[in-house]
Amino acid sequence: MRATTGCTVPSAGMTLLELIVVMAMIAILLGVGVGAITSLDLGKTTAVSQIKNTVRATRTFSIAESVPSLVVLDATSEEQRVFGVGLKTVGQWHFEDETTTGAFGRDGVLSGADLDPNGKIGHCVRLGEQSTVLCGTAPVFDPVDGIGIEAWVRPDSTSGGRIVEKGQAYALELGPDGELVGRVNLVQQRRRGKVISTRRLEVVSEEPVVAPGRWTHVSMIYDRFRLRLFVDGREVGTVAEQEGLQMAPDPEAPLTIGSPAGSLIGRIDEVRIALAVRGDEAPLPESVTLLGPDRQVHFDGRGNLDPEFHTAAVNIELKLKNGSMRRLRIGWLGTIEEVASEAKDKKRAQ
Repeated sequence: MRATTGCTVPSAGMTLLELIVVMAMIAILLGVGVGAITSLDLGKTTAVSQIKNTVRATRTFSIAESVPSLVVLDATSEEQRVFGVGLKTVGQWHFEDETTTGAFGRDGVLSGADLDPNGKIGHCVRLGEQSTVLCGTAPVFDPVDGIGIEAWVRPDSTSGGRIVEKGQAYALELGPDGELVGRVNLVQQRRRGKVISTRRLEVVSEEPVVAPGRWTHVSMIYDRFRLRLFVDGREVGTVAEQEGLQMAPDPEAPLTIGSPAGSLIGRIDEVRIALAVRGDEAPLPESVTLLGPDRQVHFDGRGNLDPEFHTAAVNIELKLKNGSMRRLRIGWLGTIEEVASEAKDKKRAQ
């Protein structure tokens, strides 16, 4: 006889019922997973990230360099794109030694000018009518997308004269009555890569802004959208550039502080030259369309929205391929965040 143990050996396989239940659970899980994946709009995610990253990087640049900058949302070209534009210092002179040592190894050479111990900070350079500081013909002194010039000046009289000049390319000067004058030469037409015609853009302050016998900070900025003048941080003149033209170089002419054609008579200190540089262009996905009136976001030198260009927070609207909307908002302090679209706001209010 065979002994029995009173227990049964479990089956190694699955019953038909168990198999059906498992297959049903897998089907449900796969259905949920596919739905979650198809609901993701990768174009929206990419576009939002690119815009946020560009805005934050450009704002950080403004704060670090203490200069204005802007973000361009370009929806007019064949490929939608976003990029930042900022001013990068390429030349600076403090006039603390006879060699007029300049930043980045770009020293100046005194031509009929003298160092004066009574500068705005330490020493300065003192110019006569035809004396200058020659700063060379480095290619970085011939920018394409824009320029920034700043200096401290203390004229002896209101006779006027050039503060900084680069041949026909650009100049910042003082007019005969104390008004500030800025000009840039722009490329009107090219042929086979060569400039064949140019046009001058000039701005003059509406009133005398620089008085003799005292130090005044003056600056000029051109960014292919506007040519602007500032005195002690206050804007005193602006003119729009409707065509967004690039600057026309004058590579043979040296950059000079003062000018042989007529320098500002008096003292000049802390001169700085900056060129406009573009960040990497980020193309936006084809599934996303830029909407809204805001195409340029301007930051001041502290990273806040520039009140000269903006009167309220900036809204950037994106239309997705499925018809839904997304909105990004840049507040007065320059911070950017994604906010609910109007359609979502209305739906929530109902």
